[in-house]
Parts: sequence; C-alpha cells; structure tokens
Amino acid sequence: MTDTKHTPWKPEIDDLSGSLLVIDYGSATVAEVFDRKRMDIAHLIAAAPELLDALENTVQFAEASHRQCDDPLMREAIGRDILKARAAISKAKGESQ
Repeated sequence: MTDTKHTPWKPEIDDLSGSLLVIDYGSATVAEVFDRKRMDIAHLIAAAPELLDALENTVQFAEASHRQCDDPLMREAIGRDILKARAAISKAKGESQ
C-alpha cells in the first residue's frame, strides 16, 4: 500500500456565479466548472486524489500477481495493464506528457 495522503476535495455550488467549484477542505478552490451540464467533470476532479491512491495500490497488487503468475499470456496481459496504470499515474502527477 502507498502512504500517499491527499487533502479531500469536494464539489460545491458557488452561490454567486452558479458554477460548480471543487474545493479542498482548507477552503481553497482547486477547480471551477462553469457549465452546470458538465458536473461529471467536477465530480471526477473531486475524486481524483482517491482514484490516484487506489490506482497506486492496485499497481502494487498487480506487480505481486505478475511476479507469481505462471501463465505466459496472463503474465503478458498483467504486464501491459501495469504499464498503462504507471503511465496514468505519471500523467496524474505531472511527471509525463
């Protein structure tokens, strides 16, 4: 398991503009979604820290499974998924383009 700790974020309606804000619990605005039809984006942004943590933990589990797998086809498939997940993690952390 990773020891990554993220500040929880939550979506909240801005009473003045009507836009959807994603704020951390320190009251700082992380993102602002102006199109109320795209609330799904704000919810995805709000869930991003937990999603990243879950993916990092899943990669650790997949790496252990990959090492123990005897089936060459399954081992190859797990390896491909690990690479995809690592790339997504790097992108989320701003470590790749």
